[in-house]
Amino acid sequence: MQGPVALPERLAPSELAAPTPASGALPLQLPESATPAGPTPGPAALSAAPPAPPPPAAGFPDSIGQELQRRLAGGAPSRLAEAVALAAGHLHLLVGALRPSAAEFRQALGFLTELGHHSDARRQEWVLLADVLGVSALVEGLNAPRPRGATPNTGAGPFYRADAPDLALGADLSRDGRGERLRVSGRVTDLAGRGLAGARVEVWHANAAGLYENQQPDRQPEFNLRGRLRADGRGQFDFLTVKPGGYALPSDGPVGRLMAALGCPLERPAHLHFRVTAPGHETLTTHIFDRADPAIGRDAVFGVKPELLADFCARRTRSGAREHLLDLNLVLCPLARPGTDTMGGK
Repeated sequence: MQGPVALPERLAPSELAAPTPASGALPLQLPESATPAGPTPGPAALSAAPPAPPPPAAGFPDSIGQELQRRLAGGAPSRLAEAVALAAGHLHLLVGALRPSAAEFRQALGFLTELGHHSDARRQEWVLLADVLGVSALVEGLNAPRPRGATPNTGAGPFYRADAPDLALGADLSRDGRGERLRVSGRVTDLAGRGLAGARVEVWHANAAGLYENQQPDRQPEFNLRGRLRADGRGQFDFLTVKPGGYALPSDGPVGRLMAALGCPLERPAHLHFRVTAPGHETLTTHIFDRADPAIGRDAVFGVKPELLADFCARRTRSGAREHLLDLNLVLCPLARPGTDTMGGK
């Protein structure tokens, strides 16, 4: 049986997104102990969220589950108690339906333990699992609904940097000049189509090989392919960059082996990331995808939406070089209440 994969003390930057072929089998051996990868939210954090629905009446079909429910009901009502009761109810139903053997149960625990061993300050395998199971996208959709006409919200992903430099309109985001040129022009508006003057537009994306600057600090210049701009008085902005490439999520860990065993792809189609803020409006964090990318129908993290597809139009310059044009509108919606922002924009 295969035990957890040993990690080096420090992951090389290239290991964060340059996946290796999946090895096939899931780990079967349960380690003697597992060390948590980082702090987990306590009862106070859970209690601050809105109330959760109670577990279904049939959530505990077995006597052990019913006893757990009785014990939980004896404590003070809280968001945490409701969450544990609901999760435990579904787990008991799952076990009753699958009837796992003792060996299969140890295999499942070993997989969860290995997730912890693969998580550190530079890599989060638990987040990756939530991404490929669609949980991250579901949570994003529940917490950041957008009305019709507004640009949909998506997750920021792990490569966002809040310290990207401020750039003038028309600036070139590429600091190494590698890749086919991409000229981007766009407009930030409200739901009525009015331009939002001075909106802040943050941009970041991968290079033509599908790698972000902070994945390759020794191979790409600092702040390559990222920056912050201010829209003009009509809400318009523009910049130069290079056409991004698609990429695959890391496949060298337990999540990658799980998805390989299931026959599920780990591809992400080429895209640009945007984070847009304007006074009186909810912060928009989103992707703009290349409609022509062959992986557009199988995004591993379920971020593709019809409203986020765009044409990266190719043309030849006078010198014969190939470049691309992208034109887009980013539509923000007003704050639900003054002084609030569901996405934490500041």
